[in-house]
Amino acid sequence: MTGVVVVPAVGRFADLATVLAPRRPGGEACWCMSYRDSRVPGSGRADVMRAECEREPGPGVLAYVDGEVAGWCSVAPRSSYRRLTRSRTLPWLEGPEP
Repeated sequence: MTGVVVVPAVGRFADLATVLAPRRPGGEACWCMSYRDSRVPGSGRADVMRAECEREPGPGVLAYVDGEVAGWCSVAPRSSYRRLTRSRTLPWLEGPEP
């Protein structure tokens, strides 16, 4: 039987790096930054995500299979996704706009 556990990425940057940049954990990679802030150069994306992993609510969740990190989902408050705050294709539907 395989055990699957999904937990917040807070405090788990090393595991996030394993999923997002397996060949170079601190190097240039996408790091799921296109909606968060695409202005961040590739060389600075790991640092941004490291900082996100140090505070609540974190940048998303990590999935573990039998104790080994196996997946990632970028899920966070809409306000943390810079490209979505003023999106015309995905308008704000409820509550006050940020």
